[in-house]
Amino acid sequence: MKGRVKFTHPSSIGMNIDWNELVNKPFNEGRILEAFASADAIIDSSIEFCLRQIYSNSKCQDLINEIHLIRGSVNFDGLILIRILKSKTVVSEGFLQKVLHFKKARNLILHNIEGEYSFVIGNPSILYSSQKELDVAVENESKRLIGNAFNIYMELYETSKKIHNNPEYYFSHEFYKKNPRGKQAKSKFPKSK
Repeated sequence: MKGRVKFTHPSSIGMNIDWNELVNKPFNEGRILEAFASADAIIDSSIEFCLRQIYSNSKCQDLINEIHLIRGSVNFDGLILIRILKSKTVVSEGFLQKVLHFKKARNLILHNIEGEYSFVIGNPSILYSSQKELDVAVENESKRLIGNAFNIYMELYETSKKIHNNPEYYFSHEFYKKNPRGKQAKSKFPKSK
């Protein structure tokens, strides 16, 4: 058996993220659902890595470890972590929407009996009149969405490099001056008369 996890040291086992091996290879072999599930897991791991860089204190790391452990065992919305990054202005609302769009696509194919055909069947903007045209439309839409996932992954990679260069910025006076919590809280509530 060829494993997804590489043994690195007796005290730590980590995931070697190889997009080609974990996403492109299954996609090219026609295992579209596996490719989408792997892309989603890689994106979630990348988001978690960015959080770990910002919240590097050992108590924070322990909390992130707890979140990681419960993420698969209870109804835990993976978007919570990216929303934390947005709150810290690490990512923009537009980027959050890209992640949300990909996660919706991932949920559609993984929780629907038609699988990747769910992208096309019933979509009025995609026309087809034969099985061959349907298959081509499904392949094109799947490629587009996996391409979007790769772009999200690469953006998170660049974001992690930016965080690495100055992780303390997100707790600095300069940061809170630019992003006062009162201003953020005010934006969540309707204006009073």
